[in-house]
This record gives sequence, C-alpha cells and structure tokens, in this order.
Amino acid sequence: MAHAGGDAGADAAPAGPEVPSLDAIAARGPSDMPLMREVLRIADAMTPSVLAAGSTDACFRASVAASMPVHAWFEDESRTPRGGQLSASTGLVPPRGPACARKGEKLRLVVDASGTATVARAVVWQAP
Repeated sequence: MAHAGGDAGADAAPAGPEVPSLDAIAARGPSDMPLMREVLRIADAMTPSVLAAGSTDACFRASVAASMPVHAWFEDESRTPRGGQLSASTGLVPPRGPACARKGEKLRLVVDASGTATVARAVVWQAP
C-alpha cells in the first residue's frame, strides 16, 4: 500500500471542521468497495494524484472526505473526466462505480474546492 501527500503526522493535524482520518476512511473500504484492494492513501487530496493502470487494465474508486463540500473526479491524461463527479464533503468517486483505465494508461484523482483552506483526504482502491 502506497502513501502520498505526507506522513502520519500530517493525518493527525487539526483541520478546522472535523475530517476523518485516513485510517477511518480506509476502514470503510470492505463495505464500500468489496473485492477491490487499497492502493493509495492521500493525506492532501487537494493536490491531484496520479494512478497508473500498469501492465493490465484496471479500475479505480476513491473515498473522499473534506472539511467543506468539494468537487472530485477522475480524469485521463487529456483531462477528460472518467465516471461521475462527487459534489459533497464526503463520498465515493465516481459515485456510481469505478473509473477504468486501459493497460499503461494513467488517471488523476482531482479534488477541487472554492475555499482556500479546504482540507481533503482520500483513499483509493483498485480492481483487479
């Protein structure tokens, strides 16, 4: 399991409105994303994170939690959105099922908010 966007200390820092920890977000994985495996924890999800399909086709889904409502989506290298967009402070991206990429293709998880002090964390799962 890879970690991005900082260490455990960054995850524990106070962030204004309560934002679940990465461990709390990841704990929802078995019920929210059955049959998928955790591949990335992102302490600062306001910075786009790149996910690569690698040597086979792959599908990704993220659980996002933020201090205020955000827009979150996966996009490909041409910035074309994949799957639906989340518009809330917590939820799954894409909301209705995973975003898939072909062998060797890269997707980015993008989280955007109008507030400059927004704190967002995410955990990403992959299938197969």
